Amino acid sequence: MLNYQQQDSTLTLNQGLREYQQANPELLEAADPDSPGAHMLQCHDVAHVVFGCDTDFRGEVLVHAWTLTGTTQTLRDAHDAAAVTEHRSLASELGLGFAKTALTAAPGLARAALRGLRMRRKWPYASFDDQLNRPLAEIRRDYGIRVLR
Repeated sequence: MLNYQQQDSTLTLNQGLREYQQANPELLEAADPDSPGAHMLQCHDVAHVVFGCDTDFRGEVLVHAWTLTGTTQTLRDAHDAAAVTEHRSLASELGLGFAKTALTAAPGLARAALRGLRMRRKWPYASFDDQLNRPLAEIRRDYGIRVLR
């Protein structure tokens, strides 16, 4: 388990994001760093760190559940993100494996969705810059986030 995945991690969000990126060098990068796709990928990566999710299929399913129920991302935002080139290429890579894993991860999916609904306030999905220097433990305490093991 990486440090950012621990409930009481003392890493700042920025440090946790660096740890996450170093542990996952295969992560997608946007061709144009100023594109909407680049911002969408960054928001998604930050959600992985804030919610303590891994990048395996199960972690992807969980972070999507958290994102839909525990962040300020709207269904319209999710729809727009799905249309971004980088997201479409990732979805085609995952294919049916993602749907199959979503079904097998259903208990965790339900727990993540419920924990998202029970948060004290929603995580600012696309506007988190003011949170980057805060420790993850403090962020999780303030927002009512309980990492799934």
